[in-house]
Amino acid sequence: MVGFVYRYEKVQMKSLQRGDFLDDVSRNLNNFNVQVEHFEQWYRELIEQLESRDLDKLGHEEYAHRVEQLAARKDKQRPQFDELIANGKNLIAKKDITDVSVVRDKIKVS
Repeated sequence: MVGFVYRYEKVQMKSLQRGDFLDDVSRNLNNFNVQVEHFEQWYRELIEQLESRDLDKLGHEEYAHRVEQLAARKDKQRPQFDELIANGKNLIAKKDITDVSVVRDKIKVS
C-alpha cells in the first residue's frame, strides 16, 4: 500500500508540474499572438501610407521628408519586432511542444 501511495504522489507531482509548464506555454503563446497582431496592424498601416496616392502627389522635398518619417517609425518599431522574434524562438525551443509550425511561420523572416 505504501508503494501505491508513493507512486500516486509521484504521478500527481508530475501532473502538477506538467500543468504549470503548459500554463506557462499558454501565457507565452498568448503574449506572442498579441505581439503579432500589434505588429501586423502597425505593418499594414505603414504599407498603406507607403502605397498612398497622396504620397505620390507630394513634391520632392515633402516626399523625402515623409519617407524619412516612415523610416523613423520603422526604426522605432525595431525593438518590439526583435522582442517578437525572440519570444517566438523561445516558444519553438521549448521541449515537449509538438506543433510549432504556426509560430515558426510567423517568425520566418528572421
